[in-house]
Amino acid sequence: MRCYGRRKQEAGRRKKEEGRRKKEEGRRKKEEGRRKKEEGRRKKAFSYL
Repeated sequence: MRCYGRRKQEAGRRKKEEGRRKKEEGRRKKEEGRRKKEEGRRKKAFSYL
């Protein structure tokens, strides 16, 4: 096993964290889109009454 430097380890950790954040952001955006779609559907349903 090779011993990697502290900077390299930190860079890897930062990259992992960034990926996690991006995933979370994508999930949030998807959820928002779903909510908007649902609201639109509800509005449409009520417009017929």
